[in-house]
Amino acid sequence: GQNNPSPPWTGEYFNNPYFIGDPVLRRQDNVLGFNWGTAAPANGVPADNFSVRWGSDPYFTAGTYRFTALADDGIAVTVDFHSNIINTLEQTRPGQTLTADITLTEGKHHLQVDFREYGGGAYAYVSWAKLASNPNGPTLPGQTPALPSGQAAAYVNTDVLNVRNGPGTNNTILTRTTRNTI
Repeated sequence: GQNNPSPPWTGEYFNNPYFIGDPVLRRQDNVLGFNWGTAAPANGVPADNFSVRWGSDPYFTAGTYRFTALADDGIAVTVDFHSNIINTLEQTRPGQTLTADITLTEGKHHLQVDFREYGGGAYAYVSWAKLASNPNGPTLPGQTPALPSGQAAAYVNTDVLNVRNGPGTNNTILTRTTRNTI
């Protein structure tokens, strides 16, 4: 399917945020859909100041694909070693859903995803969809459920959201909602 390339992702986990030295862990990850919160992603990897480089070679039919990424802190998506279609490694945009469209020929294409975590919460989501058959683009694995139609709704994708009686942080907090709340 669109979210589960074959073969799976090979993940290299580093104990620093700069992909320096030998990885402290190599493992196969089936889907790039992680929310580690403030915990470490695995034994031997620190909870903060780590990085992960994933690689996979999925098969694509010819067409235009929309790639989507959501990360805290930085993420980069590279296609065939040179097309850096999304990159927030130097200027992080946590909580912002990033998209990029790219036209691919039929066959296997190498995908590399670089993730950098400095501190606090950590999550990384990457997916793609062929626009001809998925005009709304991809959904992220483990992320955004369908919102109710015909009514105003929003999806909380941050740890805690303060709902206030007016715009701005000087207004009174009415309630707090948590991640994954609609």
